Amino acid sequence: MAAYWAISWPAGIAALGSALMFATLFSAGSVTNHALAIGFAANLAFFAVQAFLTPRLVQKDFRTFRVVVVHEDGQRIRHLTMREASRVAFWIVWPQAAFLIVAAAFIWRFGAGLSAIVQWLRFLVAGPYSAGVALRVKYPGFRFETYGFRYI
Repeated sequence: MAAYWAISWPAGIAALGSALMFATLFSAGSVTNHALAIGFAANLAFFAVQAFLTPRLVQKDFRTFRVVVVHEDGQRIRHLTMREASRVAFWIVWPQAAFLIVAAAFIWRFGAGLSAIVQWLRFLVAGPYSAGVALRVKYPGFRFETYGFRYI
């Protein structure tokens, strides 16, 4: 959860900012007509910022754990190259995007009353799941290793 939150709260602010920016482009009456485009732009901004902040997963010192990159030669570093970060970002973004597509189908079928539940599920289930998957995948040439601290 902490790893996901480290890259998601800035992405959430960017998504809100892009939604507000696009909403100001339309008149007050036509904002509802363009809600799909505004929502798409906000989600695109969210995923783009998450992808951009992916190296933060190994650079940040979390309170109870650290994440290191272990290369095939056994070298352990706390830095991702751009290529490595793009591979990790893919595994962070695609489960969330798949969740949003399925959720959009449910909202379209069963009504917009589910949208608040979808947002909670996105931040409490789908997002942390995608970060967990991204940290467990064995990438070509490297993998992640987490180590924690015990406080007694």
